[in-house]
Amino acid sequence: QHDEQSFVLRDRRALSRDGFATAVVCVDRITGDMVSEPEMVSSGIVDHGNVPELKVGAIETIRQELENGMTQGMEQSELKNRVTNALTAYLYKQTGRRPLVTVVLVETG
Repeated sequence: QHDEQSFVLRDRRALSRDGFATAVVCVDRITGDMVSEPEMVSSGIVDHGNVPELKVGAIETIRQELENGMTQGMEQSELKNRVTNALTAYLYKQTGRRPLVTVVLVETG
């Protein structure tokens, strides 16, 4: 019980310090290509007004990762990890923070 509480407190401190970002990405089940613009939700990542530019860059990062990689036939978990890692690296480079990044892949087709 005590260990679980300490993990919860650690995660809450990290969220309050670095924020979070969630991306919902719709991909074609067979090709792995994006079928629509990703949706981004974030909170607590920046203290000033560059959130719109940050989101545009994040969406472009997702697009590049899906277009530049060989995504056809890739397992959903591997594709999700690649997008998560690319998005985490982009956000760190832009903000100097390590937000909790969650990527939700929705397969269509």
